Amino acid sequence: MNKGYTLQQTVDSVRLADSLINQPNLQEFYGSVPWGVRSIFLHYVGWFDGNPTNLYPFQ
Repeated sequence: MNKGYTLQQTVDSVRLADSLINQPNLQEFYGSVPWGVRSIFLHYVGWFDGNPTNLYPFQ
């Protein structure tokens, strides 16, 4: 986010470290790494996509 990545670029760039992938307590039973990254990103950025014309679109 600080590098100006879009949501999808951020999701694509975050991976669990190899040393953590096979840990039994870190298996993806509920959700996934991409899902978690997306949730954190949207928590901090919110719904605003950076395009000011989407704040008050023409009706």
